Amino acid sequence: MLVPLSWLEEFVRISVRPEKLAEKLLFSGTKVEEISKINGETVLNLEITPNRPDTLSIYGVAREVAALLGEDLKEPDADLIAAEPSRKPLALKISDKKLCPAYSVVALGGVFVKESPDWMKDYLVAAGVRSINNVVDVTNFVMLELGQPMHAFDTGKIVVNLTLRGAKKGEKVTTLDSIQRELPEGAIIIEDSEKLVDLAGLMGGENSEVDENTKEILLLVPLYDPVAIRKASLFTNLRTEASNRFEKKLDPTMHPTAARRAVKLLIENANARLTSQITSFGAIILPKTLEFNLSLVKEVLGITLSTEDLINLLTPLGFRLQASPLHEESLSVSVPAHRTDIIIPEDILEEIGRTFGYNNFPKTLPSGDIPLQKEVFEPDIESLLRENLLRAGFTEATGYTLVSEKDLTDFSIDPENTLKVLHPTSSDFEYLRPTLLINLVKALETNSSRTHLNFFEIGKEFSTAIDPSTNLPSQKLALGLISTNSYREVKGVVERLLSLFELSIKEKIIEGGRLWESGVEYTNNSNVVAKVSKLPKNAVFGWLNLDYLQAVSLSEKYTPKPKFPPVIEDISLFLPPKFRLVEITEAIKSCDRLVFHVELFDAFVKSGKQSVTLRIHYQDPNKTLTEHEVSTARKKIEKTLQKLGAGVRKD
Repeated sequence: MLVPLSWLEEFVRISVRPEKLAEKLLFSGTKVEEISKINGETVLNLEITPNRPDTLSIYGVAREVAALLGEDLKEPDADLIAAEPSRKPLALKISDKKLCPAYSVVALGGVFVKESPDWMKDYLVAAGVRSINNVVDVTNFVMLELGQPMHAFDTGKIVVNLTLRGAKKGEKVTTLDSIQRELPEGAIIIEDSEKLVDLAGLMGGENSEVDENTKEILLLVPLYDPVAIRKASLFTNLRTEASNRFEKKLDPTMHPTAARRAVKLLIENANARLTSQITSFGAIILPKTLEFNLSLVKEVLGITLSTEDLINLLTPLGFRLQASPLHEESLSVSVPAHRTDIIIPEDILEEIGRTFGYNNFPKTLPSGDIPLQKEVFEPDIESLLRENLLRAGFTEATGYTLVSEKDLTDFSIDPENTLKVLHPTSSDFEYLRPTLLINLVKALETNSSRTHLNFFEIGKEFSTAIDPSTNLPSQKLALGLISTNSYREVKGVVERLLSLFELSIKEKIIEGGRLWESGVEYTNNSNVVAKVSKLPKNAVFGWLNLDYLQAVSLSEKYTPKPKFPPVIEDISLFLPPKFRLVEITEAIKSCDRLVFHVELFDAFVKSGKQSVTLRIHYQDPNKTLTEHEVSTARKKIEKTLQKLGAGVRKD
């Protein structure tokens, strides 16, 4: 939020340089991102956290500055000299009090619409708001100054009385930017007897806007339901200064003051006169009171403060403290209405810490015995896999979890069976990705001018299937990799990653279905843990089920490496056409318990004839193998290969 320093000084005396003020604000929890000059005006750019809507105004920031500098805070100038007429303003009928629990309203006549005075335009420009005309500028000025949005209707364009209600699905309104917007069910709208005149909390209607012909206005200063405003903002993809404030919990007592402040400025700058009372509606807001145990200060913050110290720290922020009638060691703290974020005693503790200054805490060493902890090693599976892939020449890609309908159809995925976002910000981000492959293919296409591309991504894949443990749609952690290297190389990378886990893996050929779902499937106890598939354009896709691998790796016991050396032999084979190598390796492994590992060592295809060399590791964990034992196992393998039709080369 942009805060002109001279505007801030209308409420509090600032006795330090802007840089020192920025430092004090930072230590109290409000970050100043930049100090800049706009038309000669010193402007602070503040980062306001979502839980502090009370500082989304010049007056709110001035309140903080006054407390930090020990200065007095001036109240907003909202005193009216003109007497209020006895006539009531135009009635506003509210269909559901939850949508608008409180508001102030007033009618004004004799309005002369023109340019705003230079001082007001300068303040608005410095705060990042464009000047429109003197009436609209007053509503924006008071919103920025006091944090309470408001809207002015041209009374001459309104037919009879106004009604505030929730929108029906599919209703439309044309807003001030001349865009016709379809509304979600429940969006807050205001209508007269003929038409919709306001998309409440976001933007006014074009058919009731104030222009150069306006003579009478109705000024509405409301409090709206934050949830309804937020949903309407997301659905319509419309975010304004007003909606940014309404979607948070505003000070429920500010609207009468803001109305009087706006009326005063309209009288002074638009020749307006009151034609009705300033009328406020809504329940009376009683201060919230919390019981605060004094021992918390020492126990949590580690500092010792007296009751007088606490009063000096909290009173400038609007808190009122008195002795608790319930407990001798507690204070009864009255929370100011503008602090809607203060809910529990620990919130008060945070206020004490930040106003005292975290940098002022004394340096103390920890006391007491350090408890002995049992060391439990939980391997970081993601880091382990990431490190191995980087070593293998892969580059990590990070894609969006949201994809478009076109992305799904390009991969033959039915959008109807995919999780769709309720209020997407763009048609490019409508669905939660069901597979990492979509983004990996995009990475490949983006870098298509290069050669030897290798990418991987670790992330969530989303499914419409219900997870029984959460009763919510399933989301699984997976690793996807894509490469323009050979199928054999990518398969080797996947198998290398699987070898990091103490798992008994079986290979299975999957055919049919979508291209990226066919290929080799690796299973453990009938659970799919990995896949390798050929893609068009000489690309290969690999996939690992990290949810399963993480659970297994943590539950598996450590298996020591064999003490006795393996016996390694190579065997060369001729394979029949279209014969799957995985069938050969699985058959060899099942021949004898001494066959510890089988890997492809060499391969070539000539005249339709496949020739491969396999490297076989024989090993017994309990002893060194004899030649007789290895020979017996070898004969079993040769006999099995003959039955499968694979000829053993003797050359």
